[in-house]
Amino acid sequence: MSWLSKADDLTIVTIAIPHKPSPLTYAAFMEWLDGWAERNLTTAMIFYDGKQGNDCVDDGRSPEEIRIQWDSAFRSSAPYRNTHRSLNLQTSRVIEDVVMLDSKNNQLIEASWV
Repeated sequence: MSWLSKADDLTIVTIAIPHKPSPLTYAAFMEWLDGWAERNLTTAMIFYDGKQGNDCVDDGRSPEEIRIQWDSAFRSSAPYRNTHRSLNLQTSRVIEDVVMLDSKNNQLIEASWV
């Protein structure tokens, strides 16, 4: 994070809420972020500490168990993907669908909590 803080034209924002996030909370955040990016003449991309399918750990799960976990993670991320997909691609400044990663396996997300 200290190296990233020296980068020109890079802003990292950590958002935390005191309760379980909901699709409505996420949609409100997306509206705020898109407006912020518009006012600052920039673009934004979201990395989300979310439920994952396979955390790349050999924990003895069978291929079927891994597939079931991936399917569950994919279904649980649908409201977030749908929020991104509902944006007007001609005007939105939030690029790409949300990138959902488990913080325990991602240094950027883990560091943003420090």
